[in-house]
Amino acid sequence: MAEQSEALADTDIPLPWYRASKQSEPFTLAHLITASDPNAPPFHCTAAFPWSLDSMNTLWDGSVTDAQVLQDWNNMVHEWAGSIAVGSTGRLLVFPKLTARPLAFRLPDDKMEVPCAAWALNQNSPTDPLVVFTTSSVIYILDLKTRNIVGRLRGHGGTRLSHLDIAITSVADFTTRIYDLTLPPLQKPNNPHWPPAHGLQMSESEGDGIGRCVVVLVGGRSGGHKGAVFCAAFHQSAPLIATCPRREDKPLFSTDLIHKARVLSITWLSHDVLISHSAPALMRGRSLDDISYEEGTVVVWRWLGFDRFFPPGKPYQKVIRGCASVQSFKVISAYHLPLTTFKLHVFTSPTHDPLLLIPMDRIIRVINITHLRPREPPPFPMDKEVVELTSRMQSNKIPEASQTSQRSRLVLLLDAVEGWDVSVAVAQARRPELPPIAACEMAFGGGAVLGIGERGTLFIWRLTSR
Repeated sequence: MAEQSEALADTDIPLPWYRASKQSEPFTLAHLITASDPNAPPFHCTAAFPWSLDSMNTLWDGSVTDAQVLQDWNNMVHEWAGSIAVGSTGRLLVFPKLTARPLAFRLPDDKMEVPCAAWALNQNSPTDPLVVFTTSSVIYILDLKTRNIVGRLRGHGGTRLSHLDIAITSVADFTTRIYDLTLPPLQKPNNPHWPPAHGLQMSESEGDGIGRCVVVLVGGRSGGHKGAVFCAAFHQSAPLIATCPRREDKPLFSTDLIHKARVLSITWLSHDVLISHSAPALMRGRSLDDISYEEGTVVVWRWLGFDRFFPPGKPYQKVIRGCASVQSFKVISAYHLPLTTFKLHVFTSPTHDPLLLIPMDRIIRVINITHLRPREPPPFPMDKEVVELTSRMQSNKIPEASQTSQRSRLVLLLDAVEGWDVSVAVAQARRPELPPIAACEMAFGGGAVLGIGERGTLFIWRLTSR
């Protein structure tokens, strides 16, 4: 046994940084871009180039096999790999590998903000990269090969993401809209005489160029959302979209029992496991004036009904009937977040452990999601609080204390789980006026971390160990 252990020790492979010691600093600040003008507008979002040379093997289920198209794809990836699209006020910037001046695309109004952007592809021209971004209620589609806006659509603003040639926008108007970038916009409506379940086509022109709104998940009795939609996420393989309103109606799954407050983000970790986080919850004490905020939560949970709608080894059904099942989920792990945490980023990859990135002033805390502990069971025997509540129910009395909101038993994530810090300490020593990090993103297969802030500031950290 000893000889076998020595042999295994000789062939040990070094652990990747996200499974190694928390004392290490895996990322170093490689680039710092900031405006010299103190009144420069802030950066609002980032979107890193998401594809590699091997991506065409899986895009569109590997149906693209033309030799010339594959050669053009390799040329396109070599040209744009490492590029970053950044949304600002009055313009969208694209940094091509940070080796040249950024490409600036100005908006009609200098006060328009670009809150979200994403890369996309059109199957009609799969080697021409697109950037889809929103400003107010207009959706722009930028073709980087021609440097022109090839699509301008009437939208509703809000959060936006894309999956190849399908784009989604979600916002506080209770709707999620799905756009097909391979189709031209409609110029005239073609609505039935009855209100459809997925929205009506607008009476005016949708826009010009490419892109058509094909589905509107509307609020109300016809189906869809019952509250503001703050985020959405595509499933990795199944035709599913997870959205985060306060409540839904007639989906495949819906619940409002995971979080106490509005849900700000959601991400698929596997085919049936998701992670979501919420804003702080408003809590009431023993009197009407006793009001406080409870920390938001980050929860890893499993949807138990996935195999019901998508049985393993069977083709997908053409028609799937939804149900309002609120019990078909299981909470795996749950923690509190700091009161100031509203934005975070979840990084997932088939060859990488899922990571959680939390911006905190001038530090980004990186936590391996696989290190989150399972949720602890409730105490037994029952504590005094449960016993007291039971006695009140049996006595049929409703004292003032019974009106208090139920406090959480969760612990703070940053205190319970160790992580790695990605900081600006090196640059801050020379430039103490650097702004705090407002949002962050892990990019390029886990090889870089991006951070943005006020005054047009962009931080880029590179992975120092593989």
